[in-house]
Amino acid sequence: MSKEFLKETEDYDAIKGEIFVRANSCGPVGEIESWWSAFPEIDFIETDEAFSGEKIDWDKRTMAERAFYVAYMRDPGAVKVSYELEAEGLCEAKVIEDSEKIWWMWLDGCFSGEELDERALKSFLWYANENNLLALKSLEDLDLKEVMITRLEAKVLPF
Repeated sequence: MSKEFLKETEDYDAIKGEIFVRANSCGPVGEIESWWSAFPEIDFIETDEAFSGEKIDWDKRTMAERAFYVAYMRDPGAVKVSYELEAEGLCEAKVIEDSEKIWWMWLDGCFSGEELDERALKSFLWYANENNLLALKSLEDLDLKEVMITRLEAKVLPF
């Protein structure tokens, strides 16, 4: 197998700081223009024309979401997300390697770095648990207050 297919990945948490430092070197990280300047190779799209048609309001995205976007867009196919969650007495741990699922999760706010709101949590459960144990339960039947994501980690290409 060629090296092209053997991409080495790194823990996202290990390089997240480097992403923030680079963005901050071009201005305040709260301003999207700093991110555009720091990462000219990344296309900060205004509308997700490929999947949802949804407009992306960069001013409403958290710094954590912007950083994850940068790491993801370097090579979406290399990104892997692992998680553990507990819900209604069930525990599950899995790795998501499908870049399209990870994109939808990002779009819905699953990587905000904050507590997930209802939309993000439902999206996380939908994409993370598709065809799995918890997917057997309808999302409408789950008490979302009882769902705990105990681990959420990502592997991305190193900078």
